[in-house]
Amino acid sequence: MVRISVEPELHDEWRPVLERQLNLTLGRLRGQLSSLRVRFAATPVPGSEEPVYRCELRGRSIRGTVYRNTARSTDGSTAISDVLARTCRAIARDRQLPRARADSRQA
Repeated sequence: MVRISVEPELHDEWRPVLERQLNLTLGRLRGQLSSLRVRFAATPVPGSEEPVYRCELRGRSIRGTVYRNTARSTDGSTAISDVLARTCRAIARDRQLPRARADSRQA
């Protein structure tokens, strides 16, 4: 199950971007996940016109591994890309761990 939460004032602009990036990055790995929650928000910075965007991802693999990643950036697309790339790498590592451990025991 995938749940995407975007602040109401950012919803129209950022939800389609988040959904597209999610499909491009983790789409092929969705079978590895039992749950996925993504939150996207912006925090105003005092003295600056640019907010800081925060993308937070929480997920659980079918093996029970929990994934938690957060990224912040003044560019919303960068925050989204960073958190999804980190999660993709973590899932790939998780898929390789049992094989690597078995190989090292046999050597």
